[in-house]
Amino acid sequence: MKGVSAVIATILMLMIVIALAGMAYMYLIGMFTSRTSKTIDITDAGCYPTQTPGYYVSIKNLDATAPITVASDLTARVDGIAAGIVGCNSASIAASSTVNCNVSIAGGAVGSFHKVRIIGPANSAEEPASC
Repeated sequence: MKGVSAVIATILMLMIVIALAGMAYMYLIGMFTSRTSKTIDITDAGCYPTQTPGYYVSIKNLDATAPITVASDLTARVDGIAAGIVGCNSASIAASSTVNCNVSIAGGAVGSFHKVRIIGPANSAEEPASC
């Protein structure tokens, strides 16, 4: 009984290795691109007790090349409740810049702590806010 010849076996093994290397390359490129394009961070967050808008945030664009449009690229949540981003000092966040915005949901009681989360195109950032 004859098996697969050595030449065919070598070609099959080479094709499998090339396919696995290509899949690993595509996975890693996608992972690094999503971590470096249009990522955000919150540098400061706070609360205006019992007022609407009730919270303020400073949002930093960590991308060195692409701007982020506040109205279409960002959403906000306070303690898991959806809220709007209003009253920013700019309509977009330039590359490697920071803008200050208000979050349109009523503030908490004096002495309370809340979690403000800003969801961006590639990641989200969360910061505690004390009232």
